[in-house]
Amino acid sequence: MWNCLGGCAVRVIAFATSDSHKLLGRMSDRQVAQRLGCAYHQADRQRKRLGIPSWRPLLRWKPRTAAEDKLVGTMPDQELAGQIGRTRMAVCLRRGQLGLAPLNPKWKSWTREEMVLLGIFRDEEIAARTGHSAKGRRLPSLCRFTWIAPSNVPATVVAG
Repeated sequence: MWNCLGGCAVRVIAFATSDSHKLLGRMSDRQVAQRLGCAYHQADRQRKRLGIPSWRPLLRWKPRTAAEDKLVGTMPDQELAGQIGRTRMAVCLRRGQLGLAPLNPKWKSWTREEMVLLGIFRDEEIAARTGHSAKGRRLPSLCRFTWIAPSNVPATVVAG
């Protein structure tokens, strides 16, 4: 059956049969439309008119446990994900929700005492004192915007 709607011919599908109603909500609207030979928006509209919730594939969701939360932030996300059977992104999101920084054994954060050394000593000497790499050293963001006066250098750092 065809109907002229707004100047264009639109195929009108009768959703009156119980078989067509059974499909709604049991598969995606696109799959229903393809099976019935109608447009996607028609299946979507009919499903909404009948108050049928949209179909969503079942996710492999499992609730988080306190034991898992205790492990978050104690090892790299990828390693923990493999250990507890979750994706790396799920572990990363949970770590963010818990307010924990990522654990990267290859990265060491800069302390204020170490940042004071920048610009006073050569990179190789700073690397030897602090354990940071001289080649891969990235200037900490705090030093880009804040000038740390040499008078603030602790005596133990300069003498050491």
